[in-house]
Amino acid sequence: MGTMIICCTLPLFLIYFPQLGGMFWGPSKKANATEEEYYLSEWKSNEKEKGSHLASLKFSENSVSKRGGKVDSVTKPSDETSPAHV
Repeated sequence: MGTMIICCTLPLFLIYFPQLGGMFWGPSKKANATEEEYYLSEWKSNEKEKGSHLASLKFSENSVSKRGGKVDSVTKPSDETSPAHV
C-alpha cells in the first residue's frame, strides 16, 4: 500500500501554474503569466465580444486579492461590470 501511495503521488511534482510556479520551479517571468492572461486565454475572441469571459475575469481578480504575501502580477482594472448571473 505504501508503494501505491508513493506511485500515485509522484505525478504531483509535475503540476505547474505559470503565475504561481510548481514544486521545483518558481513563477514564470513572462509578461503573460498573470492570472488574468492565464484564465482569459481559454476564451476565443467572439466569446469575449459576447461577454462570456467576465466570470473568468472576476475569478482571476479574486484569486489575486486572496493570495497572501507578495503579489507579483498586476491586476488590470476592469471597467466592465460582472453580469447578474455571476
